Amino acid sequence: MDFTYDEEQLALQEVARTALERECGPDLLRQLADDPTGITPALWSTLVYGASTVFFAVSHDYLVAAPLLVIGGIANLAALSITQTVVQLRAPREKRGQVIGLYSTGANGMRIGSGFTVGLFGVVVGLRPALALSAAALCACVLLLAVYLAVVARRGPLAEAT
Repeated sequence: MDFTYDEEQLALQEVARTALERECGPDLLRQLADDPTGITPALWSTLVYGASTVFFAVSHDYLVAAPLLVIGGIANLAALSITQTVVQLRAPREKRGQVIGLYSTGANGMRIGSGFTVGLFGVVVGLRPALALSAAALCACVLLLAVYLAVVARRGPLAEAT
Protein backbone atom coordinates (compact mmCIF):
# COMPACT_ATOMS: atom_id res chain seq x y z
CA MET A 1 0.00 0.00 0.00
CA ASP A 2 1.40 3.41 -0.98
CA PHE A 3 0.83 6.14 1.63
CA THR A 4 2.69 8.92 -0.18
CA TYR A 5 0.75 12.04 -1.09
CA ASP A 6 -0.18 12.64 -4.70
CA GLU A 7 0.29 16.05 -6.37
CA GLU A 8 -3.20 17.29 -5.48
CA GLN A 9 -2.77 16.37 -1.81
CA LEU A 10 0.63 18.04 -1.70
CA ALA A 11 -0.85 21.17 -3.28
CA LEU A 12 -3.67 21.24 -0.69
CA GLN A 13 -1.11 20.76 2.07
CA GLU A 14 0.89 23.72 0.77
CA VAL A 15 -2.25 25.88 0.51
CA ALA A 16 -3.14 25.05 4.12
CA ARG A 17 0.40 25.66 5.36
CA THR A 18 0.68 28.99 3.55
CA ALA A 19 -2.74 30.17 4.75
CA LEU A 20 -2.05 29.19 8.34
CA GLU A 21 1.39 30.81 8.36
CA ARG A 22 0.00 34.00 6.86
CA GLU A 23 -3.34 34.18 8.66
CA CYS A 24 -2.60 32.62 12.07
CA GLY A 25 0.78 34.12 12.74
CA PRO A 26 1.94 36.97 14.96
CA ASP A 27 -0.44 39.47 13.34
CA LEU A 28 -3.49 37.45 14.37
CA LEU A 29 -2.15 37.11 17.90
CA ARG A 30 -1.59 40.88 18.06
CA GLN A 31 -5.15 41.42 16.83
CA LEU A 32 -6.55 39.08 19.48
CA ALA A 33 -4.37 40.69 22.13
CA ASP A 34 -5.75 44.16 21.27
CA ASP A 35 -8.96 43.19 23.06
CA PRO A 36 -8.46 44.64 26.57
CA THR A 37 -9.48 41.35 28.19
CA GLY A 38 -7.68 39.22 25.62
CA ILE A 39 -10.82 37.19 25.02
CA THR A 40 -12.73 37.21 21.76
CA PRO A 41 -16.45 36.47 21.43
CA ALA A 42 -15.62 33.05 19.98
CA LEU A 43 -13.67 32.18 23.13
CA TRP A 44 -16.50 33.39 25.36
CA SER A 45 -19.02 31.37 23.36
CA THR A 46 -16.84 28.26 23.54
CA LEU A 47 -16.41 28.71 27.28
CA VAL A 48 -20.18 29.00 27.78
CA TYR A 49 -20.70 25.91 25.61
CA GLY A 50 -18.17 23.91 27.64
CA ALA A 51 -19.49 25.08 31.01
CA SER A 52 -23.10 24.36 30.08
CA THR A 53 -22.04 20.88 28.95
CA VAL A 54 -20.28 20.24 32.26
CA PHE A 55 -23.35 21.30 34.23
CA PHE A 56 -25.62 19.30 31.92
CA ALA A 57 -23.51 16.18 32.47
CA VAL A 58 -23.71 16.44 36.26
CA SER A 59 -27.36 17.53 36.39
CA HIS A 60 -29.99 15.01 37.40
CA ASP A 61 -32.96 17.35 36.98
CA TYR A 62 -34.76 17.76 33.67
CA LEU A 63 -35.76 21.35 34.49
CA VAL A 64 -32.07 22.21 34.84
CA ALA A 65 -30.74 20.00 32.02
CA ALA A 66 -33.12 21.23 29.29
CA PRO A 67 -32.21 24.95 29.61
CA LEU A 68 -28.53 24.01 29.80
CA LEU A 69 -28.87 22.21 26.47
CA VAL A 70 -30.51 25.28 24.93
CA ILE A 71 -27.82 27.60 26.33
CA GLY A 72 -25.07 25.24 25.19
CA GLY A 73 -26.60 24.91 21.74
CA ILE A 74 -26.84 28.67 21.28
CA ALA A 75 -23.27 29.17 22.54
CA ASN A 76 -21.99 26.42 20.25
CA LEU A 77 -23.81 27.94 17.28
CA ALA A 78 -22.35 31.35 18.11
CA ALA A 79 -18.81 29.99 18.43
CA LEU A 80 -19.06 28.05 15.17
CA SER A 81 -20.62 30.99 13.32
CA ILE A 82 -18.00 33.43 14.54
CA THR A 83 -15.06 31.18 13.69
CA GLN A 84 -16.52 30.28 10.29
CA THR A 85 -17.00 33.98 9.54
CA VAL A 86 -13.43 34.80 10.56
CA VAL A 87 -12.11 32.00 8.35
CA GLN A 88 -14.19 33.25 5.40
CA LEU A 89 -13.11 36.85 5.85
CA ARG A 90 -9.43 36.10 6.35
CA ALA A 91 -9.00 33.46 3.64
CA PRO A 92 -7.44 34.70 0.41
CA ARG A 93 -10.16 35.24 -2.20
CA GLU A 94 -8.56 32.92 -4.77
CA LYS A 95 -8.22 30.07 -2.24
CA ARG A 96 -11.26 30.74 -0.07
CA GLY A 97 -13.11 27.56 -1.04
CA GLN A 98 -10.10 25.39 -0.27
CA VAL A 99 -9.46 27.08 3.07
CA ILE A 100 -13.13 26.86 4.12
CA GLY A 101 -13.24 23.21 3.08
CA LEU A 102 -10.10 22.48 5.09
CA TYR A 103 -11.46 24.36 8.11
CA SER A 104 -14.81 22.55 7.95
CA THR A 105 -13.18 19.16 7.56
CA GLY A 106 -10.86 19.83 10.49
CA ALA A 107 -13.61 21.18 12.76
CA ASN A 108 -15.95 18.29 12.02
CA GLY A 109 -13.12 15.77 12.28
CA MET A 110 -12.35 17.03 15.77
CA ARG A 111 -16.01 16.58 16.72
CA ILE A 112 -15.89 12.98 15.53
CA GLY A 113 -12.68 12.41 17.48
CA SER A 114 -14.29 13.89 20.59
CA GLY A 115 -17.25 11.56 20.17
CA PHE A 116 -14.96 8.54 20.08
CA THR A 117 -12.92 9.64 23.09
CA VAL A 118 -16.01 10.46 25.17
CA GLY A 119 -17.58 7.16 24.12
CA LEU A 120 -14.50 5.06 24.87
CA PHE A 121 -13.79 6.89 28.12
CA GLY A 122 -17.49 6.58 28.94
CA VAL A 123 -17.19 2.79 28.83
CA VAL A 124 -14.54 2.98 31.54
CA VAL A 125 -15.90 5.67 33.89
CA GLY A 126 -19.48 6.14 32.73
CA LEU A 127 -20.96 8.49 30.15
CA ARG A 128 -21.81 11.40 32.45
CA PRO A 129 -18.32 11.66 34.00
CA ALA A 130 -16.69 11.22 30.60
CA LEU A 131 -18.80 14.03 29.11
CA ALA A 132 -18.15 16.27 32.12
CA LEU A 133 -14.39 15.67 31.97
CA SER A 134 -14.28 16.28 28.23
CA ALA A 135 -16.21 19.55 28.57
CA ALA A 136 -14.04 20.57 31.54
CA ALA A 137 -10.93 19.95 29.41
CA LEU A 138 -12.43 22.22 26.72
CA CYS A 139 -13.04 24.94 29.32
CA ALA A 140 -9.50 24.56 30.66
CA CYS A 141 -8.02 24.94 27.17
CA VAL A 142 -10.14 28.04 26.50
CA LEU A 143 -9.14 29.58 29.83
CA LEU A 144 -5.46 28.85 29.20
CA LEU A 145 -5.73 30.52 25.79
CA ALA A 146 -7.52 33.50 27.36
CA VAL A 147 -4.81 33.86 30.01
CA TYR A 148 -2.12 33.61 27.34
CA LEU A 149 -3.81 36.31 25.26
CA ALA A 150 -4.21 38.53 28.32
CA VAL A 151 -0.49 38.15 29.12
CA VAL A 152 0.42 38.99 25.53
CA ALA A 153 -1.86 42.04 25.66
CA ARG A 154 -0.10 43.30 28.80
CA ARG A 155 3.36 42.78 27.33
CA GLY A 156 2.58 44.93 24.33
CA PRO A 157 3.59 44.31 20.72
CA LEU A 158 5.13 40.97 19.91
CA ALA A 159 8.65 40.78 18.60
CA GLU A 160 8.72 40.03 14.91
CA ALA A 161 9.29 36.36 14.14
CA THR A 162 12.29 35.80 11.93
